[in-house]
Amino acid sequence: MNMKGICSVSGLTFKEGLRERIFHGIFILFLFILFLNFLLSQMAYGEREKVLCDVGLAGIELTGIIILLYFLVNSFFREKETKMLEVYLVRFSRVSFIWGRFLGASLVAGVFLLLGLISLSVLLFLNNAFYFSLILGVYFIFLKLLIILAFGLLFSTFISSQTLAYLLSLFVYIAGSSAHNALEIVSHRGSKISQILFKYFYYLLPNLDRLEIKLMLTYGRLPPISYVLSATLYTLTYICFLLIVSLLVFQKRQW
Repeated sequence: MNMKGICSVSGLTFKEGLRERIFHGIFILFLFILFLNFLLSQMAYGEREKVLCDVGLAGIELTGIIILLYFLVNSFFREKETKMLEVYLVRFSRVSFIWGRFLGASLVAGVFLLLGLISLSVLLFLNNAFYFSLILGVYFIFLKLLIILAFGLLFSTFISSQTLAYLLSLFVYIAGSSAHNALEIVSHRGSKISQILFKYFYYLLPNLDRLEIKLMLTYGRLPPISYVLSATLYTLTYICFLLIVSLLVFQKRQW
């Protein structure tokens, strides 16, 4: 694995991501969500701090998913259309391109989440609702974004439609977030066949419910360190699997 090539591709991707107009536009949308969050919290008597925290973290997650998937998928297809992808592949290996593209998008995710964390922290601090465990909530959102980014990259390598790749990535996010609840419903009310099929489907999808701790933080509880480590290991394992599959598909495609 050529680390120099990976760093070069990730650096170019990072710079490209920060220059994207949608990056600034979606961040402004997030600030608007924070403003609405503040107005909503004024009507939640006795629950103002919890509303500020929960809606704020949800806003960071939602806007982060939108901007990063749009950037990653759009830039990949734009490079295919403008033949820039061929230029990349002449200069860098396919391994360097896939890993560099993912790491660059991950850095963009980190910057966006940092800006979101600072903005939300200021709002909470001004309302006497700030607490340092908020950082842990943003970290778990980051883990979610990494998994969805890896799916976005995978779909971009073998799907010829930009819109379809984007929508499939969003579907994985929605399905992975709600699969646990759906599995419980099927387990109690579904047929034996549907239970077996859905169970395999559940384990195939990323279990994003494992990375959902916003409600826990809202009520002032923290997950044990063992849970944080296992969630991190699960995320890294899942990402490596997706990137290996993406690379295998990418190497067989003619660009």
